Amino acid sequence: KQWYQRRVRGVLFFLVLRLKGAQILLVPACFTSTTGKVHWLPLLQARAIENQCFVLAAAQHGWHHPKRESHGQSLIIGPWGEIINELKEGEGLITADLDLNEISVAHQKLPVWEHRRAHLYETKPNV
Repeated sequence: KQWYQRRVRGVLFFLVLRLKGAQILLVPACFTSTTGKVHWLPLLQARAIENQCFVLAAAQHGWHHPKRESHGQSLIIGPWGEIINELKEGEGLITADLDLNEISVAHQKLPVWEHRRAHLYETKPNV
């Protein structure tokens, strides 16, 4: 049940995707209302900024278990961490026209990829 929540908090999961060429990270999640209020947005912005890519986050909202309320707040976030579009609560659909050139612009302003040592993040098969 906590798989996605751990992944949003897990920096290396998204770094590996980015190193494999991802420009848009998709993050479906179900944060509780308690943690979602304080952690959801900053974690997503951090993943966008540190990976210099877009983050599309679909968040479950409302009561889906008698003891658990989900936070909601679906978001589209740009490479600088800016909110491009947002659905704060309820059911609905959000869209945006994404300019993938913004990734190159972010990289030119802050060239973090020259400082990364990609060989440290190679994926190895489980044996």
